[in-house]
Amino acid sequence: MVQQILLFICLLELIFLLFLIIHFRKYKTVLKEEYKNKFSFIEEITRPLRILADFDKVLIEILNILSKKTNQKNSFIYLLEEDKENYYLKCIGCPHIVSISGIVKYNIVVKKEESLILSSIIKNKNIVNNIIINELEKVLPYKNFLVIPMVLKNKVIGFILTQAVEENTQQDFSIFSVFANEAALAIENAKLYEKLENMSTTDGLTGVYNRRYLEQQLPKEIELARRYKSFLSICMIDIDDFKHYNDKNGHLAGDDCLKKVAEVISSTIRSGDIVARYGGEEFLVILPATDKNGAFIAAEKIRKNIEQTKFEYASSQPLGKVTVSIGVATYPTDAQDYIKLVETADQFLYKAKTSGKNKVCC
Repeated sequence: MVQQILLFICLLELIFLLFLIIHFRKYKTVLKEEYKNKFSFIEEITRPLRILADFDKVLIEILNILSKKTNQKNSFIYLLEEDKENYYLKCIGCPHIVSISGIVKYNIVVKKEESLILSSIIKNKNIVNNIIINELEKVLPYKNFLVIPMVLKNKVIGFILTQAVEENTQQDFSIFSVFANEAALAIENAKLYEKLENMSTTDGLTGVYNRRYLEQQLPKEIELARRYKSFLSICMIDIDDFKHYNDKNGHLAGDDCLKKVAEVISSTIRSGDIVARYGGEEFLVILPATDKNGAFIAAEKIRKNIEQTKFEYASSQPLGKVTVSIGVATYPTDAQDYIKLVETADQFLYKAKTSGKNKVCC
């Protein structure tokens, strides 16, 4: 009888063990499926960020994903900077607006001693739901926030802020965390790409566009002028007797002279005009929607402003001051394509040089 009871108990234990094994396998399968679905979802929402390089497009995509895939329709993207006393939160993305330079009305300064919650988030790099930050409450359209830190190389570089999620909502915050970190990487890559892009199109000495950019942009500007049946003019500018200036005063002084000439040209032209360093001591200015008469007036203004600017060692120049000669050419009056237009401007520049310098010819 005792043996039968023991056998029965062993049988029950075996059945229970089999029951646990079966349910464990089912649970393991469910977990595996949930993990697979979660991984697939994360892959789906982060993939677009890996193929974008343009900064604005990256920010727009982050906001779109938050709105369409996670139902966070009023999200704000902030970059974080700090000093000993304050956190500086610069808003670079919000519904309908993105800007690397910052969206001023949403920018805030938070005193460290008055925001222990924010300090804790930055230190622990954790998502916090349903918190109040007084400075944000003043500028954003809701009072309670879901704060998602964007972490890159173990450092918080900014936040995604959105409206707090209700406490009884079953929300997997780990998805937000992974997405925010992918967003941080995408933002950093876009900033790096923009920096490299600027380096590839900007003259390292003067800070104006370089010849590479000019040769890309001028044909586009001519095509726009052709499409809208408009004029377009260019000014080829050369510093008079620059070799003399360089030889007499040294290359460092020559570099300073080039930088100052670029500054004067940049401050003289209109916001829609383009200035580039063409090579050596030559600059080229593109004047969209400008006929020959308007271009001559613009060129004369540049020439006079440079003539009136004080340059170091200017008195040692043959003309007693730093001056420029300018050749002006206009589409479609002088040429139909950018190569011929540049050649024509160069010919007028040569005419200005050989007829006394410090003048505009067109």
